[in-house]
Amino acid sequence: MAGFRNIVVHRYLTVDPAQVYAHLQHGLDDFERFIVYVYAYLRREGHIQ
Repeated sequence: MAGFRNIVVHRYLTVDPAQVYAHLQHGLDDFERFIVYVYAYLRREGHIQ
């Protein structure tokens, strides 16, 4: 997903709508993992219980 982000943000390549759709259908595990890490950090720091 990070490599795909670089393509979109920095316009390294032409963005293919089919590729965007595929990443949204099958690449969301990166976001779910990120959420788990952020949640754990916030709990450890005492920002949430």
